[in-house]
Amino acid sequence: MGTVYAFPRGHRLDETKTPRGRARLRRIARAVVRVASEGVLYLVRTALFLVLLWLRRPLRWILGFVSSGLILGAIAIAVGLTTPHHEKIRLLAATSGLGLGSFAIMWFYDALLLRLSPEPITLLF
Repeated sequence: MGTVYAFPRGHRLDETKTPRGRARLRRIARAVVRVASEGVLYLVRTALFLVLLWLRRPLRWILGFVSSGLILGAIAIAVGLTTPHHEKIRLLAATSGLGLGSFAIMWFYDALLLRLSPEPITLLF
């Protein structure tokens, strides 16, 4: 209990005055900023993923309803519409394009969720 240890005074402050010490401090500062920014980006990515995952079910229901309705409409136009040829082609192109477009949006939305997921998701077929 009688031993007293003397710590050097100002040792850390002297380190910042040399070029080597300043370079070391810059490396430490860069590492701290990098780790902090990775943490913030992880939090933002997770929050965005959770919001998009919450919106997935209603969005897929609406897009599926629109897609199937437009594809069925395109079939009905192709089979049953007796209008001039150019009008029929225009209606077929519009309904088919919008139906396939909404299907593509559903696929893109799922791909976006897979990309944003905070933990890797492996799809097994």
